[in-house]
Amino acid sequence: MEQQLAALNRRPLHNQGEEKEPESDAKSAVYCLDHANCRFPTIVVFSDLILLGNTIIKDDTILYTNSLTKGFPGTYRYNINICDGKVEEIILQKPAKSAGVVPNFCFGNTVILKEVAYSNFSILKDFTGDIVTKYNEKIPMNAEQCEAVIEFGDQESLIKARQIWEEI
Repeated sequence: MEQQLAALNRRPLHNQGEEKEPESDAKSAVYCLDHANCRFPTIVVFSDLILLGNTIIKDDTILYTNSLTKGFPGTYRYNINICDGKVEEIILQKPAKSAGVVPNFCFGNTVILKEVAYSNFSILKDFTGDIVTKYNEKIPMNAEQCEAVIEFGDQESLIKARQIWEEI
């Protein structure tokens, strides 16, 4: 049994790339979901930002930034309408803005997450728009504001992120 658990713990849960890269972040995440255990919640994070602070992540949570968020939050393509701490609606922002949905999510029901992701696989283009939005329709998600975020998606923001990190 210990050998089986050790082997399971070594299994990567990130997309290491196939011969051909996935067409979108949504399809890449779905490949990772193949390894997600349905008995546990699933956390999906994208690797070009660092969350700082003491945000408590609960099942079914969407993190967001607003004018109170410190650091270098970057820009986000989606925002949310919130009512009583729950996400009512996920909205595409054009152009992207400095306040919005941080692409880090906690899904309390991995079975529903996989159902949503796999049922739409052929048309998936965007993780937040195509998967998170549909999951939120089935299970209303909690909205949690980030205290501080450092985003480093390009060379300019990486330099700023390093400066902020050194000041902390």
